[in-house]
Amino acid sequence: MEDIKQEQKQQEQAEDLALKMYTIPELVPILGISEKALLTMIREGQIKARKLGHRWKVSRANLIEFLNTPTNLQGQQDGDK
Repeated sequence: MEDIKQEQKQQEQAEDLALKMYTIPELVPILGISEKALLTMIREGQIKARKLGHRWKVSRANLIEFLNTPTNLQGQQDGDK
């Protein structure tokens, strides 16, 4: 019974990660990069995003995936200089 509850909790957490979506203006202060740099990263496929209407949206799961990749933001910022 406890295993089932734990599995349900993990599934709910995974769904929450996938459902939370960030807009470009929300991500700029989180990532500490410019909007232009963020859009470039999205277009190049470094950050997975979807265009919903006229706005780009990045899921929390995709943001976490990006942050856990070997190519980190420090390396990206160094490349922009």
